Amino acid sequence: MAFTTAIRPHEDAHDVMREVEQHAAFIEWPKRLISEDGWTVTYRPLTNPDTESLIYDPFEASDAAALEAAGENHIWTEIDWPDAWGAIMPGRHRFDAIGYIITEQPWAESDRDLLVLVEG
Repeated sequence: MAFTTAIRPHEDAHDVMREVEQHAAFIEWPKRLISEDGWTVTYRPLTNPDTESLIYDPFEASDAAALEAAGENHIWTEIDWPDAWGAIMPGRHRFDAIGYIITEQPWAESDRDLLVLVEG
């Protein structure tokens, strides 16, 4: 289950900025940005055969087995993003996680700082 950061109508800009700063601190800026298309071509995400989406849910037995079999450097986390875009980061993360994605091509240790912004 994701813990989302949604912008509520009654919040002022200061409150929203504080939430964004907290989120940014979690993901250890600076990040190297890569386009969603570039990421797809480079890492080749695999479709979940049970759902026909890219997302694997670790609480579903078959998805958990697929994640375990994939190996850590083939797993990416899709997270909620404060400005209503999604983002994908290499590795398993739990903060604001929407789900996990398995890729055919593994990410290298030098890719740990990649961030893929996904248009919603």
